[in-house]
Amino acid sequence: MPLPFDDEAEHPIPFALTARARRTVAPHALPTLRVVPGSTDALREDGSHGGEGAIAVDEDPSDTRPARARALRRAGVDRTDIATQLGVDELLVRAWTGGVVAPRHAARSAATVTLQPVPERDRAEEQTAADRRRQRAADDARDRLRSDPHLAAGLGVLAGVAEIAGGAVTVTTRDPRLARTVVRWLVDVLGADPRSVRLVLRVGPRAAGDLARHRWGQALALAPERIRTTRAGAPPEDDAVEGVLRIVDADLAATAAGWCDALLDDALVADPAF
Repeated sequence: MPLPFDDEAEHPIPFALTARARRTVAPHALPTLRVVPGSTDALREDGSHGGEGAIAVDEDPSDTRPARARALRRAGVDRTDIATQLGVDELLVRAWTGGVVAPRHAARSAATVTLQPVPERDRAEEQTAADRRRQRAADDARDRLRSDPHLAAGLGVLAGVAEIAGGAVTVTTRDPRLARTVVRWLVDVLGADPRSVRLVLRVGPRAAGDLARHRWGQALALAPERIRTTRAGAPPEDDAVEGVLRIVDADLAATAAGWCDALLDDALVADPAF
């Protein structure tokens, strides 16, 4: 005779392994646990690198800053202003607000965001200098693009996935291989400092943060303690992992932007020799 509830025997039961159980079942899939006291390569709580007390763990459930960042972004506040108000790195703000669509013409309230004003003259001079660097880089790259397919291929990837603004190159992707390709190209071709690479992973509620950190660390040759993970506010999939990678370097960003301008120049594309 069939046993009670025997008809349910073939239906899978959803479950999630704890980190301890995962290490027991697949001990070779994860790195061994180790204490990293004040590692200079780790991320501080505000998302920056180095210093005593650096950590690289999932956000504290009692931390209200991710929710506040998303609310400010929905209100139309710029990410840079949000980072200043909350006292965190802009990279973390980008990770926290990755799924938020900001209104185009929302007015920011002075009572909501308190900032030290930047003199308009200084801001204009900085922008003018960056524009000049970008234009020089575009002029230099046009001839190289015609004779260097490696440069063109790398720029094609960079132009498609990177946001270049504010003196930084930012790449948001779910594919660690793509992130690795961009980083290698920036290091090998543009001379980026590998130590300047910063990475935050937006992890879905059913994804394992420690496993994601391990996999992305291996792909990008980054120590796991240098990678910050944060829970995604509204991920498309519960088990999705999205990397937000950033290199802050004004000169590198201006050069990369200029080279992308040269690649996307209509006159260059129409050139039969290209």
